[in-house]
Amino acid sequence: MQGRNDGNIIIADDNGGPVLTEPVVNWQERAESQSQILLAEANSIIEDWRTELQLDMISDNNKGHLIKWMVYIQKLKELDFTSTVDELSYEAIAWPEKPI
Repeated sequence: MQGRNDGNIIIADDNGGPVLTEPVVNWQERAESQSQILLAEANSIIEDWRTELQLDMISDNNKGHLIKWMVYIQKLKELDFTSTVDELSYEAIAWPEKPI
């Protein structure tokens, strides 16, 4: 049971018996998923500012915030995860910094 607590999974061996093994991780999918989470968070933050902009009601301060967040979103969208094949390459992803 300790192996399961460590994140391992049980699969069947060639004879159908249980074998404890590490799960297979698709690191590219994990990176893409993290990117989608960050994009959703950013879009949630700027939602009101976009509406204010469309209605021509946005303050200069909020317009500045909106621009910073849009740059952040663009940087997230430009990330290429095709070479993210293992944990090391996943950890090496240079995620853009969130605006303040």
